[in-house]
Amino acid sequence: MRMPLRGATSEELTREAAELANARRTGGEDGAPLDEDIADPLGLSLPAYRATAWELNGLVERLVEGVFGEGADRGGAAAGTEAVEQGSAWEAR
Repeated sequence: MRMPLRGATSEELTREAAELANARRTGGEDGAPLDEDIADPLGLSLPAYRATAWELNGLVERLVEGVFGEGADRGGAAAGTEAVEQGSAWEAR
């Protein structure tokens, strides 16, 4: 994985990430996911929703690290706390 451009704007970083992702998809470069499907939990159990949320969280983390580099500022939020809080509130109902 390439490191992000130093001093680049978020727009430039996003454009570079999109170009890299396109090159991986169309060029057969190693690192492109073999399975791009994410399970749809609609109508399934709470654990199915959690599994989908966990998978999406991992993909978003990879995206953020790919665009902004490892250790990117996440706006002060601890990783995954919002989803845990929402899940706990939902269970309490």
